[in-house]
Amino acid sequence: NMERLGLLAAQMLIKDEKAHRIGLYGGVFEHNPFARDLFMNTVLSQVPDALLCPVVFPPELGAVIHLFRKESLLNAQVLENIKSTSKEIYP
Repeated sequence: NMERLGLLAAQMLIKDEKAHRIGLYGGVFEHNPFARDLFMNTVLSQVPDALLCPVVFPPELGAVIHLFRKESLLNAQVLENIKSTSKEIYP
């Protein structure tokens, strides 16, 4: 299943030339190195220049950050505000 997931993720990167990064989030990626490596190796076999990394924020905050970036509203102060207020929600 991790190989299939890796192939799907790679196809998303291939179809969107602006996409180049995949955030690894969740228990399987955090606690199962075999599954994580299988996923990463599958993606990289299809898209060698893909960036795969653990995420700093949970996905819902990543979506907010992405929207701010897309609308050219993201700056250091906004990001710092997101970080500091998210600590109240996600300790």
